[in-house]
Amino acid sequence: MIAARIRRAGPADAEAVLPLIAAINAGIDPPARPLPAAVIARAYLDAGAPGFMLVAEAADGTLCGFVTADHRFDTALASPGLLIGDLFVADHARRRGIGRALMAHLAAAARERGARFLSWDADVEDAEAIAFYKAIGASAQPVVSHDLVLDAMDALASEAQR
Repeated sequence: MIAARIRRAGPADAEAVLPLIAAINAGIDPPARPLPAAVIARAYLDAGAPGFMLVAEAADGTLCGFVTADHRFDTALASPGLLIGDLFVADHARRRGIGRALMAHLAAAARERGARFLSWDADVEDAEAIAFYKAIGASAQPVVSHDLVLDAMDALASEAQR
């Protein structure tokens, strides 16, 4: 049974989603940088934001989950799609269909935008997440994800001819 209402997040949700974002990023290495609500709003919530966010709202009005997505185009599929940045459901709200509902609503939003696929990465050691993705019909792709972040990206960027 779904224990939450899934809806598109808006600017008023920026502060409320911060604890969920902190929870998904807890324990990562390098540690997550502080994330002001204004940054979330610009990236996902404001009109004209490049990405968007769906939230799961419990009956008491608190947020218990979210998913973020950005638009992308896949030349092999010759189709637009969505790249999922984060999918998170708070520990106390898991096993209630909320993650599946977030993904179903995201798939519907993608279809409305003419997108033909959803794509995302998963930590190979996160067996619970991988089992969930398999349960919703996702197929694992034999790729290795690479990240060039922070100082490493800045170092490479400094090599560019101006």
